[in-house]
Amino acid sequence: MVSISVCDDDKLELKEINKLVNEFLSAKHVQFEIHAFDSSINLLYELSDNHLSDIYILDVSMPGKNGFSVAEEIRKLSPNSIIIFLTSHSEFAPIGYLYEAHRYVLKLRIQEDLPEALISAMRKLPNIDDRSVIIRRYNDVWKIPYSDIVSVTRVGRQLQILTVTQEAIQDSRGIREFFDLLNDERFLFIDRGCFINIDFSSKVTGTSIKLTTGHILPISRRSMQSVKAAILHRWGA
Repeated sequence: MVSISVCDDDKLELKEINKLVNEFLSAKHVQFEIHAFDSSINLLYELSDNHLSDIYILDVSMPGKNGFSVAEEIRKLSPNSIIIFLTSHSEFAPIGYLYEAHRYVLKLRIQEDLPEALISAMRKLPNIDDRSVIIRRYNDVWKIPYSDIVSVTRVGRQLQILTVTQEAIQDSRGIREFFDLLNDERFLFIDRGCFINIDFSSKVTGTSIKLTTGHILPISRRSMQSVKAAILHRWGA
């Protein structure tokens, strides 16, 4: 899960930035969370509480503490975090790089340049999720990162493992055995025959859950309350 903090005192621009980041990274099936701040002071409070992000997208021109001042504090507490500056004034770029900024994106070109900056930033992040599971079936062997597993469903005597980067893969183990093998809090049973990767959840409605991949899966009535509670906790709500 990649944590991204966005700070811009213009609420309309902040909303547009969040929308752009959400749409682009969701389309890339990147697991992420966004923290939005319309005040540099509020972001500084988060930093002082040691709530740090992997990537910071900062407007340069803000009242009170500007983007450069915020970057200075970030560098003290989280030297490995990636900083992307946003501005309407290209002449500020040399100052931005004093704070080891990864990119300097002009707001007039934000639609074109911010997505590229995000992908480039992702490549610089340490491998924050390198767990994987090995699947063997006949003469085929797969190594599947946990972050690629969308859901696991029992179909007859087989498991169907739905992944982001590969086709659905079958496995002969029992569903509880496979769940215990993964042993990771991001996986959650939504009924006796199916568990999902919570990081792909986007909406719980009625008796079903919608995933970011577009799949809609039923939630058993017995599991509904615990599923909602687990997802809200994962979302930080």
